[in-house]
Amino acid sequence: MNLNDYYIIIPSLDPDEKLNRVVDGMFAAGFEKMVLVDDGSDEAHKAPFDKALKDHPTIEKLVHPVNKGKGRALRDAFAYIAEQHPECRGVITIDGDGQHKPEDALKLAEGMEKEPDKVMIGGRDFSLSHVPKRSMMGNRITSWVFLVFCGIRLNDTQTGLRGIPASCLKAFAEDVEGERFEYETNMLLYMHDQGIKFREIPIATVYIEENKSSHFNPLKDSWRIYKLIFAKSRILKQFVSSVVSTAVDLTLFSVFNSLLEGPVAAGSMSTAAQIFLAVGGARIISALLNYTINRNWVFKSNAAVGSSLAKYALVAVCQYFLSSGTLNLLVALTGAAGGARTLLKAIVDVILFVLSYFVQKRFVFGKR
Repeated sequence: MNLNDYYIIIPSLDPDEKLNRVVDGMFAAGFEKMVLVDDGSDEAHKAPFDKALKDHPTIEKLVHPVNKGKGRALRDAFAYIAEQHPECRGVITIDGDGQHKPEDALKLAEGMEKEPDKVMIGGRDFSLSHVPKRSMMGNRITSWVFLVFCGIRLNDTQTGLRGIPASCLKAFAEDVEGERFEYETNMLLYMHDQGIKFREIPIATVYIEENKSSHFNPLKDSWRIYKLIFAKSRILKQFVSSVVSTAVDLTLFSVFNSLLEGPVAAGSMSTAAQIFLAVGGARIISALLNYTINRNWVFKSNAAVGSSLAKYALVAVCQYFLSSGTLNLLVALTGAAGGARTLLKAIVDVILFVLSYFVQKRFVFGKR
């Protein structure tokens, strides 16, 4: 493996002597190419940058006159390397506070050497006893949110140690939004949407003075991250779409069910027929509404209307028979009537919602 094919990127704001230990460690490990980004540091914190450049003249330095955030620092470094060093095979992003060890950076470089099209992500172990509780809880919650709302399984969603192939640099610089810490979250969401594969590599879990030197604001930056996740979560959008459609469906079911009480009482219609007609009429209208919302907002599908509508109709028909059939069974078992039937139908439809999401994602609105 030729480490000259890979650039180390270190974004830094108001660094102390730990930055120089990080830089020296990377060069001692065999890395010879590095881009330091001074993200608006004040004059009192310029010395570590000067020392790094003096000790290692091959370092290239980018400067932001004012603080623009870690996301902008990474984006500018990606754009710079993509334009100025087309021979580069990949970059490894490192935090300058000493949390990342040189041997872990080497692990990521080796990973990219074996799988050059994958993004390598350094994953820490938050179950260790020395991990600050706020960091452990924050990362576990975020990992759970990523899995549930985005379908992304990662143990460490906030790691700054990442290996990025050169083929991704321009897209990450231009297409991925975010100026501050939310940028790294947006990068993961972009990878998921674009089908960019990744591999998580276990790395050392280092916390110096409980990470006091971090510029991460637990409230402000966490809000940016979660807002981004929820705004782009398809399953959450599907939930909103389903709530709207279900509200319409249940309202229409109640109306149709009431209108058909007369024929049932007169003996000209069976209870089973009443349920099938009430469910069917409500489902046709609510399904058309749900299809429109899902196609244009949830999945933003480019699939042809004709084919996707036909597939959606097939799914809707299956849901109809599952919903009405299950409801009939529950009514027969419980003897429920009126509002109780509506409650039972709501419970059945919640279960069908989860199944419907994955079927629509893969079968109805999947990319052509």
